Amino acid sequence: MNIATRLKESQPSVYTALKSKYKYSPKRRKRRSRKEKLSEKDIRNLMGQSRSIYKRSKGGSMKQI
Repeated sequence: MNIATRLKESQPSVYTALKSKYKYSPKRRKRRSRKEKLSEKDIRNLMGQSRSIYKRSKGGSMKQI
């Protein structure tokens, strides 16, 4: 037995008050989002291939490669 059925049996007035206050709605399934159509350029940009690359050199300074 769950709480709702016990409350309905023992205290019907409280049950109806709660039922009217909080309307029960069944859980809905989440829709899967449609797959994005990305171009090759977009994919490379997301992977970071077009970004500048920096490397720490002698003395601790950063240099672009």
